Amino acid sequence: MPTRGFILQPTYRIRHRKAVIQLYGRLEDGRPFLVEDDRFRPYLFARRSDVESLSDLSGVELADSDLCDFEGNTVMRLTVALPADIPLLRERL
Repeated sequence: MPTRGFILQPTYRIRHRKAVIQLYGRLEDGRPFLVEDDRFRPYLFARRSDVESLSDLSGVELADSDLCDFEGNTVMRLTVALPADIPLLRERL
């Protein structure tokens, strides 16, 4: 039977220039656990027209999306290396 638990605190750390998601929690029997996952890459969505107006997007991976904003504009997914890169990119947009 699988062991069940509850996540109490999600956070992340930067390790080797990569974000590592950390999930701290408790199992049903009271023992603590920590799950770490380094596969996540921070991202945001932006209107295609706004992305195309930027001249330099070095370090940003662009991908088409089937999504649109509330006004029906096509959006793109912009993926970066670190969570701290998101506010900088958002300000440029």
